[in-house]
Amino acid sequence: MRRFEGNIIEIPDYKPVLLEHIMLERIQEVNDRNRAGGSQLRFLIDGRLAFAEGGQVDPIAPDELKPLVRAAREANAALGPLSVWIDNWYDDRQENLFGNAGAAVELADRLMGSAINRANALSYDVVIRRDDFDKGTEKQFECRRPTVAQVEEQLRDVIGMEDVKQTLRRIAQYLQMARTRRDVALEKRGEAEESLRVEAGSYLFVGNPGVGKTMIADKLALTLSGLGIIRRYKPIRVTGLDLINRVQHEGISGLKKFIENCKGAVLVIDEAHQLATYDVGSVVVKALLDPMIEWSDQMCFVFCCYPEDRASFLSVDQGLSRRINDVFVFKDYTPEEVLDIFRLKLKQKHYTAAEGAFAAVLDKLRELESAPEPWENGAIAEKLLKQACVSQSLRMLEGTDYTAVTEAVKRGDVQEEELYRLTEEDILSGFNRMLRTLSLKNV
Repeated sequence: MRRFEGNIIEIPDYKPVLLEHIMLERIQEVNDRNRAGGSQLRFLIDGRLAFAEGGQVDPIAPDELKPLVRAAREANAALGPLSVWIDNWYDDRQENLFGNAGAAVELADRLMGSAINRANALSYDVVIRRDDFDKGTEKQFECRRPTVAQVEEQLRDVIGMEDVKQTLRRIAQYLQMARTRRDVALEKRGEAEESLRVEAGSYLFVGNPGVGKTMIADKLALTLSGLGIIRRYKPIRVTGLDLINRVQHEGISGLKKFIENCKGAVLVIDEAHQLATYDVGSVVVKALLDPMIEWSDQMCFVFCCYPEDRASFLSVDQGLSRRINDVFVFKDYTPEEVLDIFRLKLKQKHYTAAEGAFAAVLDKLRELESAPEPWENGAIAEKLLKQACVSQSLRMLEGTDYTAVTEAVKRGDVQEEELYRLTEEDILSGFNRMLRTLSLKNV
C-alpha cells in the first residue's frame, strides 16, 4: 500500500449535465440500432419534460433534445422537469455505490422498458413520460427507504427535543393507521375511496437558529418515505426569498413548475417569514395553497420560522393556518444539552478530551447563556470543536511545521492518538476564541 501513497488520484462522480447527456445518448443509440435493423420503433421524450413553462409540448427526439438541455444549463436558464429530475436523482445517489455512466445507461434502459410496457401496441413512437422516470428509480429509492422503526432508533440518539420527537412519533403513528385503512380497503374492494388517501401533510417548524429544525426535517422525510407516502428520502430546501426571486425572474408559472417538480419529496421552506416581508410574498403563498391540499398525498410542505415571526408569517394568508396540520415547537438547548452535543461531535470525529475540561466548559456555557447576545444553541458545539482544534494545532506546531510532526508520528516519537487529543487548555482557549468570533467579550 505504501508504494501507492503518493500516486492516488480521486476521480469525482459525473455531474448531472454529463449524466443527462449519457442517458439521452443511450436512448438515441437504441433508436439508431432499431432503424439500422429495419424497425420503425423509436423512443421520444415528452416535450413537457424538456422545457420550463411555455416551452414545446410535442414529443422530441433525444438527439434533438441534447443540445437544448445543455444550452439551458450553460446559460443558467430555467430548467425543464427532466433536468430538474436528473439533478434530484444525482443528489439522492448513494455515493459509494453510484455507477456514474453505467447508472445513466441503466436508467435509460429502465425508462424505455417502462414506456414500452405502457405504450399502444400499434404505435411505433413510444413517448417517455414523467411517470416512467419515477418508475425507473423505484428500486433505487426502495432499497434506501428506511423503516419507521429505524427512524425511531435514530430519534432515540437525538439529544434533547423531547416535545419535538413526540410530535414526530404521533404523526408517524397516525399515518401508519391511515395507511392500514387504505391497504385494507384496497385488498377487500380493489380500490380505496378518496377519503382514505394517505396525506403527508404540511407542518410549521418554529424555533431559533441551531435548534435542530434541519435534522428533524430529515427525520420527517425518512419517516414519510419509509411509509411509502413520498418517494424521496432527502428534503428539497429553499428559503422564502428563493421563492420570491423565482417569481420575480420566472413569473408565477415558473414557481408553479418548481413546486410541481418537488412532487415526491418534502419541500422545506426555511426563513418562511421572508414571505411576510415582501409584497410578492403573498403571491408565493397563494401559489402554495392549492398544492398543499391537492398534492398532499404526494409531497409534504415544511415552513420554518423564528418564534417572533410566527404570527406575521401566518397572517400572509388566512388559508395557511387551515392547511398546516401540526406545529413543531423547538425549544432552545440548555447548556447541559449543548455540552452533550459537543461530546457527541468529539466522538464522531474520533477526538478525546480530559474529563476535567467538560466541567469548565459547562460553567462557560452557563455564563454564555445568560449573556445579552443571542444564544446560538447547537451551533455553539460545532464552533467550539473547530476552535479547540485550532488551539491544538497551534500547540502542536509551535516552533515547527506539519511535515516535522508527520515524520515524528511515522517514527513513533509522537503517538497517533496525540493528533486527536484535546487538552483542557485547548478547549478553553478555543472557547474564548469562539466568543470573539461571536463578537462577545471574554466571559
